[in-house]
Amino acid sequence: MMFEMRVLALGEPVRLVESVEIDGLVMALPLSKPIVGRSVRVREDELLPRLETASDAAAIRSALCSAGADLCDAHVFAAALGGATTTGEIVVVDEEQRLGPGAVAVFCSRRGDAVSIPSVAADGGRWFTLAPATPRRIALACADLAQRRRAVR
Repeated sequence: MMFEMRVLALGEPVRLVESVEIDGLVMALPLSKPIVGRSVRVREDELLPRLETASDAAAIRSALCSAGADLCDAHVFAAALGGATTTGEIVVVDEEQRLGPGAVAVFCSRRGDAVSIPSVAADGGRWFTLAPATPRRIALACADLAQRRRAVR
């Protein structure tokens, strides 16, 4: 099993980072400091359709609030997501080159770093947790992705 991360930095071509070690991915991100705020958990089906048309921080904030996030928390995450200078999308790829379920997304901005972590509830509902990004939190999210891939087999 291997991790793949697509890194998009403003003004640069997309860079692919492949690693069997989570630490290799984390080191490839320009993490500076975690955003200052609480974690926000929202249903995927309530957030994604609204984000598809969001083109700035105000629209992202509106999408987060509509999905159930507190206004103050939505403001913090919208500023980080909307102002991201680098983003990374991390997926798990198995030996047969099949993608595992879900992806961890990391947003690096001048306001701080945020991470989006997918999860599945007991009722099958799909959720995202937006949280301040730390190397440990990103590593744990990636380890969870790998565990979910193993469970799908």
